[in-house]
Amino acid sequence: MKKHVSLFLIATLLLTLVATIIPARQPALALSSDIVISQVYGGGGNSGAPYRNDFIELFNRGTTTMSLSGMSVQYASATGTGYFGGNPVTLLSGSLAPGQYYLVQQSGGTTGAVLPTPDATGTVNMSATGGKVALVNSTTGLACNGSVNQPCTPDQLTLIKDLVGYGSANFYEGAAAPTLSNTTAALRLTNGCAETDNNASDFTASAPTPRNTSSPLIPCAATDTAPEVAGTFPINGATDFPINANLSVSFSEPVNITSSWFTLSCSVSGVVATSFSGGPMTFSLDPGISLTNGESCTLTVLANQVSDQDGNDPPDNMVTNFVVGFSPYDVCATSFTPIYTIQGSGSSTPIPGTVTTKGVVVGDFEGTASASGFYLQDPTGDGDTATSDGIFVFTGSSNLVSVGQVVRVTGFARERFNQTTINGSNSNSSAVPAANIVNCGSSSVAATDVTMPFADASYPERFEGMLVRFPQSLVISEYFNYDRFGEMVLALPLDGEPRPFTGTAIDEPGAPANARTLANSLRRITLDDANSAQNPAVLRHPNGDPFSLANRFRGGDTVQNTVGVLGFDFSLYRIFPTGPADYTAVNPRTAAPEPVGGSLRVAAMNTLNFFVTADYPSSNPLDNKCGPLNNVECRGWDSDQPTEFNRQRDKLLAALTGLDADIIGLNELENTTGVEPLADIVAGLPGYAYINTGVIGTDAIRV
Repeated sequence: MKKHVSLFLIATLLLTLVATIIPARQPALALSSDIVISQVYGGGGNSGAPYRNDFIELFNRGTTTMSLSGMSVQYASATGTGYFGGNPVTLLSGSLAPGQYYLVQQSGGTTGAVLPTPDATGTVNMSATGGKVALVNSTTGLACNGSVNQPCTPDQLTLIKDLVGYGSANFYEGAAAPTLSNTTAALRLTNGCAETDNNASDFTASAPTPRNTSSPLIPCAATDTAPEVAGTFPINGATDFPINANLSVSFSEPVNITSSWFTLSCSVSGVVATSFSGGPMTFSLDPGISLTNGESCTLTVLANQVSDQDGNDPPDNMVTNFVVGFSPYDVCATSFTPIYTIQGSGSSTPIPGTVTTKGVVVGDFEGTASASGFYLQDPTGDGDTATSDGIFVFTGSSNLVSVGQVVRVTGFARERFNQTTINGSNSNSSAVPAANIVNCGSSSVAATDVTMPFADASYPERFEGMLVRFPQSLVISEYFNYDRFGEMVLALPLDGEPRPFTGTAIDEPGAPANARTLANSLRRITLDDANSAQNPAVLRHPNGDPFSLANRFRGGDTVQNTVGVLGFDFSLYRIFPTGPADYTAVNPRTAAPEPVGGSLRVAAMNTLNFFVTADYPSSNPLDNKCGPLNNVECRGWDSDQPTEFNRQRDKLLAALTGLDADIIGLNELENTTGVEPLADIVAGLPGYAYINTGVIGTDAIRV
């Protein structure tokens, strides 16, 4: 067994040496004299996205018309193990004249405007921040991704006509293009003409500007033109511009501006002093104050204060001033559907479908490591104790709000895993996050007191989504899922008992035992830290501080004034805490028992999947080489994290040594033909021998 481990270490060292020899990327491709990738955008349909679809734009920077027949665009993740050919390949057709653009639409969502008519359509879901896009002289997907682990062969590299790696991509020309976002695309400079075989030099991150074959031709040899305003927010004549939002101006090319390149004047607010940021193509303008609801405003871009950066003179400056007129309005003051109307008095919403509501954020549990959303509560409610004043808003991986904000949400009301939820609008999929969220100020909500026992199993429904407080002294009665999911059960025991007993622990099976079981079910609630990660590094103690040996608890200790949001998840009503509770230790650990005598000490222990064989990624054939027939998945340490094995083994040996037992029985040991985990364990335990049982049964582990 030691020899096996040594061979693994040698292999690891060899891989490390190889990794230092193989470059982080493959050689740059040849300069493209005609068709290139001129724009990449992967934020389509996401929160705040200006367009609802991802897209790839091509451009003919050459001097002759080029056919696209037999070509394709292909995508791979920034650093993943999947091949270009592992994603759907988008085939191209037609031809491109010099200076002509070609728009390839990809997957998207529901947020943002519809793209101009695409010239080709694919189904690839691109990353908003980092990825790899290749223009390929083939209609077959490439079986490589350019990384160290999946390099492209010389023949495959020859097929790649152009390549753009952006963000954290590990395959690119020269250096990667900038990291992008939901609101920025990678645009090839000088309208697509720039080509130095270096993505970092050729591309800039700016507002997406999709162009298709119907867009004006911009031949690279054409005479320089003055910059133009390509788009604004708000658009000219808009009457729905939020009074507290920023304006934006996008230009057709990178520009130089002076400190007074625009003016903003309004009929009530007058000339508004406005700061700006961004560039060189898209600028954000911050008025600094809320504009007056309903007044008329004019934004003027001054032509003589804006010039291009390309150095092809003349011309330099814009030709004429650009004027945008709009009327601000206060969306927060418009009507909405109260939360309690959406909740209703039953177990599901009486008005499923698109709704707009408003309330105070009483619990912020956004992000995929938590509950992926936040809880919103009407600050006044309807006074009806049968209807909840709170609701859950699903935001997915986004982080859009904070506790105490008053926000207005438009989305789709539904039962999501049996909890009334607002998620993405105009969608019947519970996986689409809500994105139409407007900040309307700040406020607070007092917690509602909830006591047990509940009248019936559905009683907590009337508080679903609300900030609540349990003022009673409750017992920590169960913590089976505490170390894995950060959950514990708080209960109100029957008849002054120290903690709840199962029905048959007190009474024989029958009506009295059943009655006790029912009564217990109405006197318990799950306290859940809302952390969805399994086996988190830090656990929350009921008092709000991290759990530690100096800040621990025992079953039977009490928790009072528990405060948090009452939600429903995994078929249980739960409190997601928003503050500390009053914790009292009332069940101290008993003293160690007196020696029992005897001459033989026997112990048993669960090794928690002790495998000598590594657990490989599921895409690796070696992953299914465990078990008596070498055909089941290995379950132990990860092949790319050899220190995991060392940590597990060191802790296991320390624990076994501490048992000071003459005989030890172990379970969850690797059960693979030709592998003996006990030999490895005994090698680290002087004085012990092991019984060689051989493989047992068909599972990957044995006792």
